[in-house]
Amino acid sequence: MYSEVVIIIRKSVLFILILCILALSGCQNGIEYINANKVSEILLIYHALNPEKLEAPFETRTLTDKASIKIVAAAMNKSKKMNGELDYGIEFNMKVIYKNGKAEDYYLTLRKDKGYRGLLVSPEHSSQGYSIPVKYSDKLRELLY
Repeated sequence: MYSEVVIIIRKSVLFILILCILALSGCQNGIEYINANKVSEILLIYHALNPEKLEAPFETRTLTDKASIKIVAAAMNKSKKMNGELDYGIEFNMKVIYKNGKAEDYYLTLRKDKGYRGLLVSPEHSSQGYSIPVKYSDKLRELLY
C-alpha cells in the first residue's frame, strides 16, 4: 500500500515537471504573441541606414488592412531570440496598435535585398534581438519596399 502511494506521488511530480518544461519551452521568442485579429493598425516610420545609397520607400506608413497586419504579425511571431551582443541600425520604428488602445513599440531592420533574415528589437530591451526567418523577412520586404 505504501509503495503504491509513493509511485503515485512520483508520477504526479514527474507529470507536473513535464508540464512546466513544456510551458517554458513554449515561450521561446520573448516577443509577446501578436494576434493579428486584435490589431487595428501598424505604424511604420522609415530611417535610412545609408541615405546616400537608398531611396526611402516611404517616410511614414500605416498598415490597416488585415492581410498586411497578418504578414507583420506572422513575421513577429516566428522570430527567434538571438544570442550575443547586437550591433544594428534602426531601419523602421514600428508601433503595433491594438483595437483596445494598447500599443507596443519595436525596431525593425530588413534591408531591401531579399534572402536575408530581418531583425526585430523591443526598445525596452534594446540589447536583445530577435531574428526573423528569411521566408517571413522576404514577405515583409514585398510589403514595405
